[in-house]
Amino acid sequence: MPAPSVCQSGAALLIALVVLTIVMLLGLASAQTALMNEKSSRNDRDRQLAFQAAEAALHDAQLHLTDMCANPAAFSEQADSYGDYGRYSGRLFPHGIASLAARMPHYRIELLGKIADTQARRYRITATGFGARESTQVMLQAIYIMPDSGDGTLRKLSWREIIN
Repeated sequence: MPAPSVCQSGAALLIALVVLTIVMLLGLASAQTALMNEKSSRNDRDRQLAFQAAEAALHDAQLHLTDMCANPAAFSEQADSYGDYGRYSGRLFPHGIASLAARMPHYRIELLGKIADTQARRYRITATGFGARESTQVMLQAIYIMPDSGDGTLRKLSWREIIN
């Protein structure tokens, strides 16, 4: 008996190549999505780090302002007070290595003036924090009032985030 003739047209190879190409495109799309999610998470973490650094500087400046208000002669009505985190309080703020903040946060205290017919004064504190990249910055601002009661307590009037 003669052997049956086999006619091959190569369709299996063509189908395998098309399926392989589709799987490769799906894999590339999944990898790209994962990389975008990772980049977004990294940026969010960097912003949170800068925000927390700015909050720490705002708190440190509040301590500085409380002391200045207890001794008003130390703060002239024309001058502003500047400081890096810990300059007044002596606290440490780790920065500059690994995934910590790139720079130490800093703040500025401004006297906005006296409130009419009282000895109460308004102050504005502007604090800037940095993320792991120096280009990531968050700036917070708070307005405080020192009542004329003379007990040295501050009241926060407002708080806002300026830039992020």
